[in-house]
Amino acid sequence: MAWATLLVEELCRLGVSTFAVAPGSRSSPLALAAASHPRSQLTVAIDERSLGFWALGFSRGNPSGMPAAVICSSGTAVANLLPAVVEASQSNVPLLLLTADRPYELRDTGANQTIDQVKICGGYTRWSSDVTPPSDHVPGRVIVSTADTAVRYCVTGPRPGPVHLNFQFREPLAPRSSEWDPDQFLRGLEHWMQSAEPYTSAIAGQGSNTALHPATPCYTHQQQQQVLGTVQPQPHMQLQQQIQSHRSNGHSHPQQQHAATVQL
Repeated sequence: MAWATLLVEELCRLGVSTFAVAPGSRSSPLALAAASHPRSQLTVAIDERSLGFWALGFSRGNPSGMPAAVICSSGTAVANLLPAVVEASQSNVPLLLLTADRPYELRDTGANQTIDQVKICGGYTRWSSDVTPPSDHVPGRVIVSTADTAVRYCVTGPRPGPVHLNFQFREPLAPRSSEWDPDQFLRGLEHWMQSAEPYTSAIAGQGSNTALHPATPCYTHQQQQQVLGTVQPQPHMQLQQQIQSHRSNGHSHPQQQHAATVQL
């Protein structure tokens, strides 16, 4: 859950705060993190093909030029997004796919709801990444910088378009109590946790049609205090506690009212 929490936080800082969610077990860490963020706007649909085209329409009409992020589970659910991806690619419309997958050790083993999702969209994406499973040995800055790279490829340059991040998740998928080292996980993110800016920023080059992140941060200072618990002199220590609570306290409820959820 800590892994997904950092991902959604960075996407919101970059201006990607609209999440189109197709419910599924494997993608529950991503969906829960998006639903728990105070600035996220969720649209939920059970049909991935319809949801993909909804996200495409949102991204095409969004004045900020930022895409909607589509969250879906593993298996054929991902394949149902391909028509929207092709349309986005041909139309140069940004679209961000956040798909869940089995970890590498369960691939090619006949596991249920498992297909080859790596680069499933072929050449229709501007960039794709098969993201390693969450682990205490993989620092949090890896997922934060991955989000930055994904949005940069999605919205900048002469040909914005779809980007696919394929996330490997191991069971159990629900938050649970476990021993881990938050200091090691958050190392290198101290400055990021005390600011409202993205972890990295790209300079828009010639031909770019949009800035990489909005002029105003996704979090106001008050909202950041409420979400990250930054009421003490060392806010990064409070963020460590919040991230740890995701691992030990089960599903948490959002602290602020979200935008209305639309059921397609």
